[in-house]
Amino acid sequence: TSVSLAPLVYRGQLVGCLALDGRERSVRLSPGELRLAQLFADQATAALQRARAARALRERIDDYAFLARVSRALVSRLDVDYAAILSLLREQFGYHYLSIFALEGEAQSLVLKAQLGYSTDGIGKAPSAVGEGIVGVVAQSGTMIYVPDVSRDTRYIAGARDIRSLLAYPLTFGDQVLGALSVESPHVDGFSVRDRRVVAAFADQCAIALSNAKQYSTATDRL
Repeated sequence: TSVSLAPLVYRGQLVGCLALDGRERSVRLSPGELRLAQLFADQATAALQRARAARALRERIDDYAFLARVSRALVSRLDVDYAAILSLLREQFGYHYLSIFALEGEAQSLVLKAQLGYSTDGIGKAPSAVGEGIVGVVAQSGTMIYVPDVSRDTRYIAGARDIRSLLAYPLTFGDQVLGALSVESPHVDGFSVRDRRVVAAFADQCAIALSNAKQYSTATDRL
């Protein structure tokens, strides 16, 4: 058999190829056949890009709908049901391990508010000091950290034996860090660009709810 390849090019970028298999060991295509094959490849490229664009649009719509659902859940009460909010994220995207922490007290220690997926006794411990572990570093720096392979990061504090990658975002309101959100995966490089975009937006909404809850608590304490 023989194989002829026609490139699938979109806006100057190679996105695939069209393979033409022949039964003969050597097949030489005529100029007309080559033009026809390239025309078919161009049509296939256009169809492929339309499918990709449609999928991306569906994902965006799903993500906006999910974030709207999270927003409704957060504003429906003055306190924050951390476990319920994490459950929404897990149900939508199937994440294995989730934790949410708040900075509390004069010493601003990280307090674990809720977690899903971990065993009750765990093999590790939740970070309690700002700057300790990856979550502690996120709370200290106010910037997200993505670790595609936790075995290569000495700052990592194990939460479960099968965790391979971690995504952590600060819960920031204005210029103040209120806590941190951690999502972990049993797969190396387990988070896509879409995952990072959605978790970032989710963390922003959690930060707003956490700020509102703190303000409400402060107001009621003064009464």
